[in-house]
Amino acid sequence: MNTRPDLALNNGIGVPQLGFGVYPSPPMRTAAAVNVAANSGHRDIDTTGAH
Repeated sequence: MNTRPDLALNNGIGVPQLGFGVYPSPPMRTAAAVNVAANSGHRDIDTTGAH
């Protein structure tokens, strides 16, 4: 069951309302966190500024 809220774009496509951010994590911790987030069902992972 998906309980993460989506927002509808003008074209009807839904995008996640909540994102998972990893800044300012060091590279190894970023890789581990992204892996856990993806395996947990997160679809919006923000790595902006990550190394």
